[in-house]
Amino acid sequence: MSNVRFGLPVQELEVIDGDTLKATVVLDEYIRLAGVDAPELNNPEQRAAAKVVALAVKKWVRDQEYISVNPVGYDKYGHRVVCVVTGSEGSDLANWLRVQRLAHYCHGTRQAWTPEELEIIEQRKGEFE
Repeated sequence: MSNVRFGLPVQELEVIDGDTLKATVVLDEYIRLAGVDAPELNNPEQRAAAKVVALAVKKWVRDQEYISVNPVGYDKYGHRVVCVVTGSEGSDLANWLRVQRLAHYCHGTRQAWTPEELEIIEQRKGEFE
């Protein structure tokens, strides 16, 4: 993907789910969005909503002229790089997800996803296809 800036040129940016992306620079690196928690693909109750959020993130990425991926640390397990992802108009992806009610604000403690929230997200699939 040529519209991504990451200090080093990003060759590809793959959306895994609403709060996890995979950036290909010199090495493949999974990154997490700072400050958000989105429905997870590996949770059966959240899977359908997670797919919708991933579609939304893919649409957001397509709509940007360029994207900046800025590392701010590591996740609580020390594995994934936590990043702030911003678009060409200064749009912050994590904030956009929260405003769209596709992700919860998160700094450490996760807020449980209710069945009602997940259903509302699932019903929005057509907006992002």
